[in-house]
Amino acid sequence: MDKEYISSQQYLLLLAGYGVGTSMLLVPTILVQYAKQGAFLSTAFAFIPSIAIAIFLSSLNKMYPGQSLVQYSAAILGVPGKILALLFIWFAFHLSALVLRNIGNFVNLTMLAETPTPIVYLIVVAITAFALLAGLETAGRAMSLLMFLAILISAILLIFTLPNADFSNMLPPLGNGWFSILKGSIYLSSFPVGEFLLFGMIIFKIKDSQHTTMSFIHGQLLAALIGTSIFLQVITILGPERASRSVMAIVSTLNSIQGSNLLLIPFALTWFIFAIIKFYICYYAFIVGFAHWAEMDDYRPLVLPGGALIICIAIILFKGIGEHQNFNMVYWPAYSLPFEYGIPLLLWLAAGLKILVQGRRP
Repeated sequence: MDKEYISSQQYLLLLAGYGVGTSMLLVPTILVQYAKQGAFLSTAFAFIPSIAIAIFLSSLNKMYPGQSLVQYSAAILGVPGKILALLFIWFAFHLSALVLRNIGNFVNLTMLAETPTPIVYLIVVAITAFALLAGLETAGRAMSLLMFLAILISAILLIFTLPNADFSNMLPPLGNGWFSILKGSIYLSSFPVGEFLLFGMIIFKIKDSQHTTMSFIHGQLLAALIGTSIFLQVITILGPERASRSVMAIVSTLNSIQGSNLLLIPFALTWFIFAIIKFYICYYAFIVGFAHWAEMDDYRPLVLPGGALIICIAIILFKGIGEHQNFNMVYWPAYSLPFEYGIPLLLWLAAGLKILVQGRRP
């Protein structure tokens, strides 16, 4: 199971695709509600906790090379580490269902309104399960190629939409003030920045492991650059007031300009690539994490039953998009932050203390 490896470049692109993921639909609306024009500063401040995650995971990977987060949790803390790993697996599972739900919402709202949502879930899980069964190395190469295409289309969309921009919408630059900017950065720290925790299941798979920290940071920077370009389109074209009332601000932005029917097709393709990459990482972390926790030799027997379980939870999670949006904005930061930063921080401190105590023994 652990003989598959990816390059640092593939790792970087997976990080970037994961970081953009479904957040390109949800984050602009929520962030503009918090910070208005100050959303750009919120993005900058959110980069601080992203560096912390990179340091935690890279340091733990150096202390316990060749082991996933689930494996070295038990090595560091023993039985409590197994419980901590189980919490991580739950988080990966829950996030998988949420991402799948986001994909279903987008497809139903913009393209296939008459198609039952469970059918959309089934198709997405089937595609991702096929990639999981093919292995991380094969999926990493394929998704890296798709990322180049997605980045290219994103750049073309930016070029086509900016002539409709009104840059006076970016004033005042502080929006609702520093407190609202801080609230926006805290939200970004939980979604999508803190969700990079799931790369604790992949970081040990990099061939040239000495470049893990910089690849992690560069991948986050690329995701932040793509995200900033989306905020720029949303705020300058829609304005902060309209953007804050939109369910999916970037879709409303594209719909508000001439030729929107032509632009929505490449946008949907780009978003689907980003979303599938994110769902793949979440699905992979859940399945492989449970396989490592149960000390199984291969994760593949878990792929199909795990996918079926994710579909079931995605169906029953929320009654509608409004309830889902409310959960994302109100409850997600308080729920996710202890998982996203508490788990790696606890493991990092415990591992450092363990090494320090062992080093002092005669």
